[in-house]
Amino acid sequence: MEESIKQGAENYEPKTTKVISDLDKVSVDMVMRDDEYEAPDENDPNKTKKVQQKLITVEGVDYRIPESVLSQLKVQLKENSELKHFKVDRKGTGQYDTKYTVVPLFGSPILETSEPQV
Repeated sequence: MEESIKQGAENYEPKTTKVISDLDKVSVDMVMRDDEYEAPDENDPNKTKKVQQKLITVEGVDYRIPESVLSQLKVQLKENSELKHFKVDRKGTGQYDTKYTVVPLFGSPILETSEPQV
C-alpha cells in the first residue's frame, strides 16, 4: 500500500512490548511463545545483539515475561498445582533495578453471612 510520509506519520503506531506486570490477572494456561529482537550491545555501541524473550498476547498486545517471573511461578506451582491465576507486582525501574513478584490469585472470596455454612 502506498501512502505519503504525512499519511504514514499520522497512521504510525510504535510497536511496543508491555510487561506481564501491566496485566491485572494472568491465567497459567495462556500460551507463551519465544521471540527475538535486536538491541544495542552495552559493550560496543556500534554493534547489536540478539535478545530472546518469552511473550504472551492479550487482545492483540504483546506482554514480555521476565525469566524471574517464570522461576517464581515454578515455585508457586510446585506448592499449589491447582493455581489457575496470578498477577505480577513490579518494583523499581530500568533493566537492572526492576524486581518482579508473582502473587497467586485465588477464587472469589467466601461472602460472610449470618447464615451458618453447611
